[in-house]
Amino acid sequence: MRDRLGIILLAAAGLLLLCRVLFSGAEPEQADAFYRVYRTETGTAETVSVRDYLIGTVGAEMPASFHPEALKAQTVAAHTYAEYVTGVQGAALSDDCSRCQAYLPPEQLKERLGEAAYEKIAAAVDAAGDLLLLYDGAPALTVYHACSRGQTKSAEAVWGTAVPYLVPVGSPADGDAPQNTGHGVGMSQYGAEAMAEQGAGFAEILQHYYPGTELVPHGRGSG
Repeated sequence: MRDRLGIILLAAAGLLLLCRVLFSGAEPEQADAFYRVYRTETGTAETVSVRDYLIGTVGAEMPASFHPEALKAQTVAAHTYAEYVTGVQGAALSDDCSRCQAYLPPEQLKERLGEAAYEKIAAAVDAAGDLLLLYDGAPALTVYHACSRGQTKSAEAVWGTAVPYLVPVGSPADGDAPQNTGHGVGMSQYGAEAMAEQGAGFAEILQHYYPGTELVPHGRGSG
């Protein structure tokens, strides 16, 4: 999710039309247990369990070496973002990180990371994968980025559209990370890692970076 989410905020209608063209014949996921994911490698839409999707997305988007609480925060952010895309926007998911979230299927992720790292990510998903962040009863647009320069940015400043929970918050602990990697809106992944190393749980991390959202079990108020 690096430097490309202005498309979502500023051109949602165009993105939805594009997705419908790319995914013609593939309906958005209907059951809670599965997503339809467009695979750029094969040019087809595949049915993927939510658990496998979250493992594949967390593993592709965040280093497996990060603290388990940071991985749990990433899990919730990735799950909520997927629900926002499929539910609020009515679009389909893709593994193309220029338009959606990165994703690797289980076998590719295991090959890339190794069994131990894969199991660490799977444990984080199993611990937090049934939770969502809601705002006003609907899944929030939980965008994220690698790191900030000590403070995140607002959606309005970056994309010209104000979002109540995508506002600047302090992120001083990611000062040792590679600087300003990504758009700067929402959760800083290195900031989440620093907070976790300092003792913060994943819920505290999420409330810090998405103020005003509510952490709830999937299915409650998410339609």
